[in-house]
Amino acid sequence: SVLNDVLKAAYRLEGTNAGNAYFLAGNIFFNSGDYENSLESYSRALNAFKSDMNPQSDGIGESMFNLAISAYRLERFDLAKTNLVLSSSFIKDSIRKARMFLYLAQTQFRLKEYDNASNSFELAIDNALEGDDAELAGQILSVFASRLQERAGITDSQTLRFTLLELSANQRQKAAEYFKYKDLTAESGTSLVLASKTYQ
Repeated sequence: SVLNDVLKAAYRLEGTNAGNAYFLAGNIFFNSGDYENSLESYSRALNAFKSDMNPQSDGIGESMFNLAISAYRLERFDLAKTNLVLSSSFIKDSIRKARMFLYLAQTQFRLKEYDNASNSFELAIDNALEGDDAELAGQILSVFASRLQERAGITDSQTLRFTLLELSANQRQKAAEYFKYKDLTAESGTSLVLASKTYQ
Protein backbone atom coordinates (compact mmCIF):
# COMPACT_ATOMS: atom_id res chain seq x y z
CA SER A 1 0.00 0.00 0.00
CA VAL A 2 0.98 3.66 -0.32
CA LEU A 3 1.19 3.96 3.47
CA ASN A 4 3.62 1.03 3.76
CA ASP A 5 5.78 2.48 0.98
CA VAL A 6 5.84 5.87 2.70
CA LEU A 7 6.78 4.35 6.08
CA LYS A 8 9.51 2.19 4.53
CA ALA A 9 10.95 5.27 2.86
CA ALA A 10 10.78 7.24 6.12
CA TYR A 11 12.82 4.61 7.99
CA ARG A 12 15.62 4.94 5.40
CA LEU A 13 15.69 8.73 5.27
CA GLU A 14 17.03 11.44 7.57
CA GLY A 15 16.30 15.05 8.43
CA THR A 16 13.84 16.96 6.28
CA ASN A 17 13.33 14.06 3.86
CA ALA A 18 12.34 11.75 6.72
CA GLY A 19 10.19 14.55 8.14
CA ASN A 20 8.29 14.90 4.87
CA ALA A 21 7.73 11.13 4.67
CA TYR A 22 6.49 10.84 8.26
CA PHE A 23 4.30 13.93 7.73
CA LEU A 24 2.71 12.30 4.68
CA ALA A 25 2.14 9.10 6.70
CA GLY A 26 0.53 11.23 9.42
CA ASN A 27 -1.84 12.74 6.86
CA ILE A 28 -2.83 9.29 5.59
CA PHE A 29 -3.50 8.03 9.14
CA PHE A 30 -5.37 11.22 10.06
CA ASN A 31 -7.62 11.13 6.99
CA SER A 32 -8.53 7.52 7.78
CA GLY A 33 -9.46 8.48 11.38
CA ASP A 34 -6.49 6.66 12.94
CA TYR A 35 -5.49 9.51 15.27
CA GLU A 36 -3.16 7.44 17.49
CA ASN A 37 -0.95 6.60 14.51
CA SER A 38 -1.27 10.08 13.01
CA LEU A 39 -0.09 11.54 16.33
CA GLU A 40 2.88 9.14 16.36
CA SER A 41 3.77 9.94 12.73
CA TYR A 42 3.58 13.72 13.23
CA SER A 43 5.74 13.34 16.35
CA ARG A 44 8.36 11.46 14.30
CA ALA A 45 8.09 14.09 11.56
CA LEU A 46 8.68 16.82 14.14
CA ASN A 47 11.77 15.08 15.52
CA ALA A 48 13.11 14.51 12.00
CA PHE A 49 12.58 18.15 10.98
CA LYS A 50 14.31 19.33 14.19
CA SER A 51 17.28 17.03 13.58
CA ASP A 52 18.05 18.47 10.14
CA MET A 53 21.25 20.47 9.74
CA ASN A 54 19.11 23.39 8.50
CA PRO A 55 15.75 22.96 10.23
CA GLN A 56 12.76 24.21 8.24
CA SER A 57 10.41 26.23 10.42
CA ASP A 58 7.46 25.36 8.14
CA GLY A 59 7.96 21.64 8.68
CA ILE A 60 8.36 22.09 12.43
CA GLY A 61 5.31 24.36 12.75
CA GLU A 62 3.04 22.20 10.59
CA SER A 63 4.12 19.02 12.41
CA MET A 64 3.33 20.61 15.77
CA PHE A 65 -0.01 21.88 14.47
CA ASN A 66 -1.09 18.51 13.03
CA LEU A 67 0.20 16.65 16.09
CA ALA A 68 -1.97 18.97 18.20
CA ILE A 69 -5.07 18.34 16.07
CA SER A 70 -4.54 14.57 16.40
CA ALA A 71 -4.19 14.98 20.17
CA TYR A 72 -7.36 17.12 20.23
CA ARG A 73 -9.31 14.40 18.40
CA LEU A 74 -8.04 11.91 21.03
CA GLU A 75 -9.17 14.33 23.78
CA ARG A 76 -5.60 14.72 24.98
CA PHE A 77 -6.15 18.42 25.48
CA ASP A 78 -2.98 19.25 27.45
CA LEU A 79 -0.80 17.77 24.69
CA ALA A 80 -2.87 19.59 22.07
CA LYS A 81 -2.51 22.93 23.90
CA THR A 82 1.26 22.59 24.34
CA ASN A 83 1.85 21.92 20.64
CA LEU A 84 -0.55 24.61 19.47
CA VAL A 85 1.19 27.21 21.64
CA LEU A 86 4.61 26.07 20.38
CA SER A 87 3.47 26.05 16.75
CA SER A 88 2.34 29.70 16.96
CA SER A 89 5.93 30.94 16.77
CA PHE A 90 6.61 28.91 13.60
CA ILE A 91 3.40 29.52 11.63
CA LYS A 92 3.57 32.83 9.74
CA ASP A 93 0.59 32.68 7.38
CA SER A 94 -2.33 34.69 8.81
CA ILE A 95 -5.04 32.23 7.74
CA ARG A 96 -3.14 29.23 9.09
CA LYS A 97 -2.51 31.17 12.30
CA ALA A 98 -6.24 31.96 12.55
CA ARG A 99 -7.04 28.23 12.36
CA MET A 100 -4.32 27.49 14.95
CA PHE A 101 -5.79 30.03 17.40
CA LEU A 102 -9.28 28.64 16.74
CA TYR A 103 -8.12 25.16 17.75
CA LEU A 104 -6.22 26.61 20.72
CA ALA A 105 -9.38 28.44 21.86
CA GLN A 106 -11.45 25.26 21.63
CA THR A 107 -8.76 23.31 23.48
CA GLN A 108 -8.60 25.91 26.25
CA PHE A 109 -12.38 25.82 26.46
CA ARG A 110 -12.29 22.04 26.98
CA LEU A 111 -9.70 22.60 29.72
CA LYS A 112 -12.07 25.17 31.31
CA GLU A 113 -9.52 27.96 30.74
CA TYR A 114 -12.32 30.28 29.68
CA ASP A 115 -10.51 33.63 29.76
CA ASN A 116 -7.60 32.25 27.74
CA ALA A 117 -10.06 30.70 25.30
CA SER A 118 -11.76 34.07 24.76
CA ASN A 119 -8.38 35.71 24.07
CA SER A 120 -7.49 32.96 21.58
CA PHE A 121 -10.84 33.36 19.80
CA GLU A 122 -10.09 37.10 19.44
CA LEU A 123 -6.61 36.35 18.05
CA ALA A 124 -8.14 33.86 15.60
CA ILE A 125 -10.59 36.52 14.36
CA ASP A 126 -7.83 39.16 14.09
CA ASN A 127 -5.66 36.83 12.00
CA ALA A 128 -8.57 35.85 9.74
CA LEU A 129 -9.28 39.54 9.06
CA GLU A 130 -5.57 40.25 8.57
CA GLY A 131 -5.62 37.49 5.95
CA ASP A 132 -8.69 39.17 4.37
CA ASP A 133 -10.94 36.17 5.00
CA ALA A 134 -14.20 37.59 6.35
CA GLU A 135 -15.95 34.25 5.85
CA LEU A 136 -13.45 32.50 8.15
CA ALA A 137 -13.85 35.35 10.68
CA GLY A 138 -17.61 34.76 10.59
CA GLN A 139 -17.14 31.02 11.11
CA ILE A 140 -14.83 31.64 14.08
CA LEU A 141 -17.36 34.06 15.60
CA SER A 142 -20.08 31.41 15.17
CA VAL A 143 -17.96 28.81 16.98
CA PHE A 144 -17.16 31.35 19.71
CA ALA A 145 -20.89 32.07 20.11
CA SER A 146 -21.65 28.35 20.42
CA ARG A 147 -18.99 27.86 23.10
CA LEU A 148 -20.32 30.86 25.07
CA GLN A 149 -23.84 29.46 24.87
CA GLU A 150 -22.56 26.03 25.91
CA ARG A 151 -20.84 27.58 28.93
CA ALA A 152 -24.01 29.51 29.81
CA GLY A 153 -25.86 26.21 29.95
CA ILE A 154 -23.58 24.79 32.65
CA THR A 155 -23.19 27.76 35.00
CA ASP A 156 -25.22 28.08 38.20
CA SER A 157 -24.93 31.87 38.26
CA GLN A 158 -27.90 33.61 36.67
CA THR A 159 -25.87 36.81 36.25
CA LEU A 160 -23.02 35.01 34.48
CA ARG A 161 -25.52 33.05 32.40
CA PHE A 162 -27.16 36.26 31.15
CA THR A 163 -23.77 37.87 30.42
CA LEU A 164 -22.61 34.82 28.44
CA LEU A 165 -25.85 34.66 26.44
CA GLU A 166 -25.57 38.36 25.66
CA LEU A 167 -21.98 37.88 24.48
CA SER A 168 -23.05 34.87 22.41
CA ALA A 169 -25.78 36.87 20.66
CA ASN A 170 -23.29 39.70 19.97
CA GLN A 171 -20.83 37.24 18.37
CA ARG A 172 -23.59 35.82 16.14
CA GLN A 173 -24.58 39.34 15.04
CA LYS A 174 -20.96 40.13 14.16
CA ALA A 175 -20.72 36.83 12.29
CA ALA A 176 -23.82 37.78 10.30
CA GLU A 177 -22.15 41.06 9.29
CA TYR A 178 -19.07 39.24 7.99
CA PHE A 179 -21.17 36.68 6.13
CA LYS A 180 -23.24 39.50 4.61
CA TYR A 181 -20.03 41.29 3.58
CA LYS A 182 -18.98 38.13 1.71
CA ASP A 183 -22.46 37.84 0.13
CA LEU A 184 -23.24 34.67 2.09
CA THR A 185 -26.90 35.55 2.63
CA ALA A 186 -28.02 32.14 3.94
CA GLU A 187 -25.23 32.00 6.53
CA SER A 188 -25.95 35.59 7.56
CA GLY A 189 -29.64 34.86 8.02
CA THR A 190 -28.97 31.70 10.03
CA SER A 191 -26.59 33.59 12.31
CA LEU A 192 -29.16 36.33 12.94
CA VAL A 193 -31.92 33.80 13.65
CA LEU A 194 -29.67 32.00 16.16
CA ALA A 195 -28.78 35.34 17.77
CA SER A 196 -32.46 36.17 18.19
CA LYS A 197 -33.13 32.78 19.82
CA THR A 198 -30.19 32.95 22.23
CA TYR A 199 -32.30 34.20 25.16
CA GLN A 200 -35.24 31.83 24.61
